[in-house]
Amino acid sequence: MKSMKTLKMILAACLLRLLRLPLPRAHAWRSGVDKSRHQIQKKAIVAKNMQMDDAIAEKFWPLYNSYQDAMSKTNDRASALLNDFAANWMDLSDEKAKSLLNDFFRLKADQLR
Repeated sequence: MKSMKTLKMILAACLLRLLRLPLPRAHAWRSGVDKSRHQIQKKAIVAKNMQMDDAIAEKFWPLYNSYQDAMSKTNDRASALLNDFAANWMDLSDEKAKSLLNDFFRLKADQLR
């Protein structure tokens, strides 16, 4: 039983680490419209502050969009992982805890790529 308690605490610490990720990580959007509106506003702020000429913008925006898409997928995975952990916290089996930890470490490894 002690190992199960220790495993739960390690898992909790790892998953709480996800909360240190930049917004909107682990944020539950009320609707796809909210998320879309946020992305449009963010892109407008970047465009305004970057003040790029057309040649630079032509190269920059595809990279920006690709990065934002990848980050959105990563954020969705982090949110799902936190939700899964929260839903199973009270009766978390060793197998489920190990699975969640493995998912956490895969997510962290993917973030470093």
